[in-house]
Amino acid sequence: MRLFIFAIGGTGARVLKSLGMLLAAGVKPLDPATGREMEEFEIVPMILDPHHSNEDLKRTDELLRSYRKLRRALYGGSAAAKGFFATKISTLKELLSESSSELDDTFLFNLGAVERCKFSEFVGFNDLDGENQALLRMLFSADQLDTSMNIGFVGSPNIGSVALNMFRKSPEFRAFCNVFAEGDRVFFISSIFGGTGAAGFPILLKNIRHAEGLDVNNKGYLKRCKTGALTMLPYFNIEHKEGSPINKADFVVKTRSALHYYDKAVTGSGRGSLLNAIYYLGDTEVSAPYANDPGAGGQKNAAHLVELVGALAPLNFAATPDDDLPQGRTEAFEYGLEKDTSQVNMLTFGPATRRLAATPLIKLHLLSLFLDNKFRECIGRGFTKDKPSIGSDFLSSDFYRTLTGPFLSKYWDWLEEMDANHRHVEIFDLDVASDLERLLPGVEQKKGFLGNRRFTHDDIFSRINTVSKHREGAFRPDQLPLKLMSLFYEAAGQLVESKFSNITE
Repeated sequence: MRLFIFAIGGTGARVLKSLGMLLAAGVKPLDPATGREMEEFEIVPMILDPHHSNEDLKRTDELLRSYRKLRRALYGGSAAAKGFFATKISTLKELLSESSSELDDTFLFNLGAVERCKFSEFVGFNDLDGENQALLRMLFSADQLDTSMNIGFVGSPNIGSVALNMFRKSPEFRAFCNVFAEGDRVFFISSIFGGTGAAGFPILLKNIRHAEGLDVNNKGYLKRCKTGALTMLPYFNIEHKEGSPINKADFVVKTRSALHYYDKAVTGSGRGSLLNAIYYLGDTEVSAPYANDPGAGGQKNAAHLVELVGALAPLNFAATPDDDLPQGRTEAFEYGLEKDTSQVNMLTFGPATRRLAATPLIKLHLLSLFLDNKFRECIGRGFTKDKPSIGSDFLSSDFYRTLTGPFLSKYWDWLEEMDANHRHVEIFDLDVASDLERLLPGVEQKKGFLGNRRFTHDDIFSRINTVSKHREGAFRPDQLPLKLMSLFYEAAGQLVESKFSNITE
């Protein structure tokens, strides 16, 4: 299955970043009938935000680029894989023929006509006659008309709804329509209490569903395809700032207004829905306020628990059978923690979430710790000597430097930001480096016949050596990255099962 994901605005980018972490760990949609992973699952993320200096957007784009580079080194272009980085992540350009040079090879959707002007210039205010200028002044405030859209729509969905309607005329939208195939699905990620996301989601959805009026291919597939959306309700606080167009007091009012509109025009109250599934997610926990930055300062919000939970929504949507997503009505989904607490650990999540994501995330975390604390001294011994051998030159390879640098450094930033947030998320004890039995706060190591014993990197090294002996001849000399990651994934899985199996119960 191919899932096209439109991540709209800063919230969309941040949820997509959390999804990237889950996919890197090897999390995949689970078939509800069998509980098995979907073998062939590909996502095509498109980040829509005219504010290209948004730090959240840039961090997500860099993460996805590193992910794609690592996955190519491991699995090439194959869509079917199991293990770390198993899910294929593609840009829109990758799906086109090589002769198509109109698009950039990027995860960022080009909104050039919006990014380069003020809203008044975009609507041609100065070229209108007096009556139409007066009408625009009634519909938009002076501040809104003067808004420079290169920092987004600063909490004004009425601006965004006008500006983003240009989406259907863009080369990217035409390319999306032309590569869309039967069986593909579409998913939207956006907030409902801001400007870019609140406006962008319904506009994009309507353009996709009503593509029959456009000169593009696959109109029938787009009209009938399964569509889902994650709608983020207010989940963080911001500082009060005199003169700022963004005000926390407006969040609830904007949310109510948008929900009323969605009910009439999107989820189909009484006249047929444009959407098959909608996921609502928010947090009433009063958080320490973020800086009130309408956009000029770059917008760099700390990672939040709600964004991690939100990343589960597209996975759930992808796993839901067609028959459970009938046309003409919208299934609504919500999410709740096992218990409401400000101190979140692995056991705070419900059993279904732990079965899906706990073991892969532990494997990824163990990989990061092992590479930092043990791997170098292992070279020349054990599994690294088994053919094809992993020598010291591997440490300077492009794969290893990308994995330990750009990717895993962002992984730790993500964990530390969630850990420091007001809704304190400590799924791992970030001070643990070697005493791995203390890795999971609130989770006791499984007791053996002689009680608990220490769990260290030596145990991991020994288990990888055992796995390696059983996989002799499985890797070519040009597959050293795959050898390391595959052996570790299998060995870590066995250790998690023996040490922490109770987390998935």
